[in-house]
Amino acid sequence: MRVDVATEDDAEAVIDMLKKSFFPNEPLNASIGLVGADGGCPELEAYCRVAVPTGLSLCARAGPEAGADAEAVVGVILNEVIRRGEGPRPEDARVREGDSKFDKILAVNHAAEVAADVFAAHPDVQRALDVKILATDPTRTKSGIATALMARTLELARAQGLPLVRCVCSGAFSARVAERSGFSRLGGVAYDAFLGPDGAPVFSPPPPHTAITVWALRL
Repeated sequence: MRVDVATEDDAEAVIDMLKKSFFPNEPLNASIGLVGADGGCPELEAYCRVAVPTGLSLCARAGPEAGADAEAVVGVILNEVIRRGEGPRPEDARVREGDSKFDKILAVNHAAEVAADVFAAHPDVQRALDVKILATDPTRTKSGIATALMARTLELARAQGLPLVRCVCSGAFSARVAERSGFSRLGGVAYDAFLGPDGAPVFSPPPPHTAITVWALRL
C-alpha cells in the first residue's frame, strides 16, 4: 500500500470507493437511508468532490502487491482548512421541517461543531485542518489503512504550518482512529438528544455508534 496526495484526476475513483464503503455504511447515512437504490447520493457526492483536489486530501492505493490493481484506491481521507469565524451558527445546528436527509446530516454535524467549538478551546489558533471523511475499502478493514491516512494527514498539516487538526467523528470506529492517533475528545452530541421538529431523535444508529464527537490534536 502507498499513500498519495489526491488530485482532481482521482475524483471518480474516490467516489467509486466511497460508494462501496462510506456512502452505505457510515452510521448516519445508514440510519436515515441516505443512499438511493443506485448506491449514490448527489448531495453527498458533490460534498466529497469539493474536498478531493484541496492538496490536503489523500488516497491510499493498493500498491505493487496487488498486481494489476496496484493503483486501485483502497482508502481515502478528505481534508480541508477551516478558519476562525467561518463555522456554523447555532441556528444551523437543528433540523427544520422539510429538510432533506442530507440537510439533517449536516445539521447534526453543525450541532457537534457548535457544542465543541475547536477555536473556543484553542483561542490562539486561527486556522486548522479539518478531517471531513475517512473511509477504507470494506474488503480491507483492520489493515492499518485508516491509521496510515491519518498519520500522513498530520504530516501534511505540519508541513502547511497548521497548528491544529480537527476530526468530527459520526461513528465509534473513526473515533477510535482519532484516539489512537493522539487526538483528544472535545465533546459532541448524543444521538438520542438530537431531536427533530416532532420531538423524536433524528438518528438511531446501532451500537456502538451513540454520539457524534469532536476530536482535536495540537501539533
